[in-house]
Amino acid sequence: MVVEAASGVSADIVAPVGRGGSLGENRQMADDKKKAERHFNWQALKEAVERMKPELGAASEATHKHGADDTPDDSDFDRTVALGYLVESLEGLCGPHLWVLNEISTALYELHAADGEHGEETPRHHTH
Repeated sequence: MVVEAASGVSADIVAPVGRGGSLGENRQMADDKKKAERHFNWQALKEAVERMKPELGAASEATHKHGADDTPDDSDFDRTVALGYLVESLEGLCGPHLWVLNEISTALYELHAADGEHGEETPRHHTH
């Protein structure tokens, strides 16, 4: 539609342009953005733990050497005590920190599985 202005100049009247479509399309875009951000953050966690592997390996080796003099009974007792302290410390952690620890424990398992030395049980690895 063309409207003649008082000055004699014509101007086209255009319907206002929508800002992103229907409500459903906007919600889908927001969901897609949220999924992409979650995926990005999960990948950042995995990459950070991957970069930590050399230090985790060194810490693990030093800790195993520290307990190398233990008898099997001492070793089992130490494991039980360490597990108790670990469970106690987990109580106050939020979900995201528990996921970080899960990724670290998986990385430790993978380090030792590659060596084939400890016969540790396969961890239950869950994807987030």
